[in-house]
Amino acid sequence: MFFTKNGFIILSAELSTLSKEENSRRTIEMKERLVMGGFTTPKLSFIEANGVYKGVKEKSFIVEVKNHYDFLWVTGLASSFSQESILMVGKRNTAALFYLKSKETEKLGTFHKVPKSVAETLDAYTETQDGYYAC
Repeated sequence: MFFTKNGFIILSAELSTLSKEENSRRTIEMKERLVMGGFTTPKLSFIEANGVYKGVKEKSFIVEVKNHYDFLWVTGLASSFSQESILMVGKRNTAALFYLKSKETEKLGTFHKVPKSVAETLDAYTETQDGYYAC
């Protein structure tokens, strides 16, 4: 998994209201923007993942956030793709949803590895090459 000493954000470019083709185009565009990077580094460290949010599968990105400027850049990126929220995971794997319009935070508990059989019963989880993760 992509655990870092500073924490990370999970976000997606996809919207459940769009076609598969449009979501694929948006995912490619978000990846290109992530490769170009944020304010403090030539590029942000990230990996690709598969996610489920509100029961809907989506391609996602797990992005390392080293400082406040990276956080602002990533939240701005998510906003530019009309995302409702992002998942923030802190130093001790504490997770929270950050709602982009209201700037409110919803604490979710600890982000941890779960068996596939458990993940698939949940409304939200993340799948990486390393396994399944949820709060």
